Formats: sequence, C-alpha cells, structure tokens
Amino acid sequence: MTLEDAGAFDGPDGTFATAPAAAGKKPRLSLIHPLPAYAVQGAKVVAMGSLGGAQVPFHAEVIKVLPGQRVHVRYLSDSAGNTARICLPMIPTAYVGADELLSGTPPADSAPVEAGESPPAAPATSTGLLGRALALFRQN
Repeated sequence: MTLEDAGAFDGPDGTFATAPAAAGKKPRLSLIHPLPAYAVQGAKVVAMGSLGGAQVPFHAEVIKVLPGQRVHVRYLSDSAGNTARICLPMIPTAYVGADELLSGTPPADSAPVEAGESPPAAPATSTGLLGRALALFRQN
C-alpha cells in the first residue's frame, strides 16, 4: 500500500494539505509563572541548573532581574553545599525563568563549604555517578 492509496494526498490538487494552526493570543508569561517576590538583585536563591544533562537544584545568587520573567543568576554551590567547580554547572552563570527558581534563602544547615575544607559527609542515599565519585574521593 502506498501513500497515494491510503488517501494521504487528498488536497484539491492531489497534494498533501493540512489546516493552518489556529492563530490565537498566547497567555502572558507573567500570568503563567509570576516572578517570585524573593527574586531581587543580590538575593540568595535555589535555582535549577544543568549538571551532566540533568536539571538539578543549586544555591545561586541573583545578579540581575530582567524583563520578561527572566533572572540572571550565578551558581554558588550544589544542594549539599559543595563549591568545587566539578560540582557546579559547566557555565557558572545562567538566565533562568521564574519557573526555575525554587525558593529564597537556602537553608542555614547547608552552608557552602570553603575551598580547601572537606565537605560534610554525604547522606547514605547519595546515588548516581557524581555521588559515587564523591564517596570514593572522601574515602581516600
């Protein structure tokens, strides 16, 4: 059976034709994801970032609030408080949307670890390649 036999070319001149998409107004981005009140310049937030192809929460600092529900952030540490460059996204700053900001000030119990200090012990539920690599690093 060919496409012609299946009725794929049923337009007026024998060519494939589809109806145009309905042109309607798109809702404003601010109505879908309003910018949180804690997203001000200099605020510490938890923002989503990419690490190894996965979206992961990171502690970040708001550099600038941009029009259109966008925020420019600088990643400071991962959710465990590690500030090592390997634990952060490859690009240290990013433009994130209002939907990628999770909360305001990060919890006080997960303060960033200064360079040269050993990070706190990882929880027993740490999984994934990064978790295993950190566990092996801490053993040595």
